[in-house]
Amino acid sequence: MMTYTHATIQELELAHAVNAGTSVREAADQMLEANADVLVVVESGQVIGTLGMREVMACLMAERNTTGEGTPVEEALASRPAFVRLGTDPRRCLELMAARHCQALLVVQDGELVGVQTMEHALERLEVSVVGEEIGRASCRE
Repeated sequence: MMTYTHATIQELELAHAVNAGTSVREAADQMLEANADVLVVVESGQVIGTLGMREVMACLMAERNTTGEGTPVEEALASRPAFVRLGTDPRRCLELMAARHCQALLVVQDGELVGVQTMEHALERLEVSVVGEEIGRASCRE
């Protein structure tokens, strides 16, 4: 297993992708089937954003009063994608998510997408980091 500063590949949520023209309803079904909190949205092979449960729910609620085929995923994107390097400190990830009002960050290494850092995973990493620091302090006092 290859270990990095703050994470291993196994700690990252693997990215599930959806085409920008896919309906939000279809994307929601894909999220449920894959048990994914976030989908990476691609268009012509390029990442254009992420789609989280918050955006899906808002869109589906708005569609309740309309008829038609449904909203394409690209119209439900809240913002441009935010990227971090593999090994970025979880505190920094959470700060960036708060500043960008997003639920996930795309994780890259050497220019390649290697995963998705969700808010939940960043909090888990932070908790592990804090517990490790506390254990280290306790053993220094002994």
